[in-house]
Amino acid sequence: MASDVELMDRPLAPVARIATWLLRDGRDVRAIVAHMEAWAALLAFVAQRYPDEFEALLRYVLLAGGEQSLEDVRRAIMILVPTAEGPLASAGEQLIQQGREQGLQEGRQQGRQEGTLATLRTNVRTLLSARFGPLQASLEGRVDAATASELEQMLLRVQTATSADEVLDAP
Repeated sequence: MASDVELMDRPLAPVARIATWLLRDGRDVRAIVAHMEAWAALLAFVAQRYPDEFEALLRYVLLAGGEQSLEDVRRAIMILVPTAEGPLASAGEQLIQQGREQGLQEGRQQGRQEGTLATLRTNVRTLLSARFGPLQASLEGRVDAATASELEQMLLRVQTATSADEVLDAP
């Protein structure tokens, strides 16, 4: 594995040199923080000269390092590269926004699934009651415990079954 000096001596543009360091240490926040002092001057230069690229590098660190990385890296950057506060905040805000959007999408999907289950359960109960009279509590519990696939099968069986138990029992 290349040392910090070897990586810094490579004939690469400043952003590319930092990228090689982050590719080497990016999955280990402790390694990033431990080596950050050696990279501080180049980080400050890139933050000032190439703010968009610097922000992208920060997003990589924050994504690769996981939840704890934000605070550990932020603290180290604020000490060693204080001029990077703006891009760091922007990168963190973007990740937070992405997390919110993903959470909303997952919430919508979960809501649709719950709505589908509730509709299927209502339909099964309605058809069972219409064909066989009021449902006993034990039958209600079986409808409540059924999966979407099981409920769909129940809806098909209710058309030909001779009892509610026959509808609720898998063939």
